[in-house]
Amino acid sequence: MAMLHGLFRSALRAALAPMVFLLSLPCFSQLYRADLDADFNGDGVIGNAMDSPDTDFIQHVPPGLRVKVGKLEELVLRLNSLYPEEGVVELTVVSQPDAATYVGNTADIPAMKPGGGGIRVWDSATKMSLVLDSHDGTLQSASWVLAPGRGIGNIPDRLYAEGTKESLAPGDLCLLLRYWKGKRVIAQDEIVVTVGNP
Repeated sequence: MAMLHGLFRSALRAALAPMVFLLSLPCFSQLYRADLDADFNGDGVIGNAMDSPDTDFIQHVPPGLRVKVGKLEELVLRLNSLYPEEGVVELTVVSQPDAATYVGNTADIPAMKPGGGGIRVWDSATKMSLVLDSHDGTLQSASWVLAPGRGIGNIPDRLYAEGTKESLAPGDLCLLLRYWKGKRVIAQDEIVVTVGNP
């Protein structure tokens, strides 16, 4: 009996091996993905490739994205979902001296008194509608519900960050894009921001 059990386990392992390999590939490991990008190096291009100068390390450590007071910086949002009709996508701004420590945060972030620089995030370059304001407790977070028939189509693919108050220290602002499914964050990305004078 033990021999049969061992043979069954070996056969099952062999049968599942191709599936495990496929799921380890980048295209399958990104079944859920939230991506927030901007032009960090100032070359006028917002890159998304793994080797782009606009991704990963540069966006997660101070000074991060440099935004001028009264000027707009384009933000690009990208979302991949295996089930695009489930969950909530949330964008939150934190203005605190330790804002960069919120990178990777998966807990609820309550509205808080701002302690760093100031930004507003708009829906368009013409500033038609205000999405976030780091210095307004009622506008420190915005969310979009993924629903049947709508999917990710109701989530903006571009937003615009405007500096409103100079940073007190490099990276004292953080934008967090998080994809919630129930009470769990299944994908996220962050941008550390520093606001300077024009």
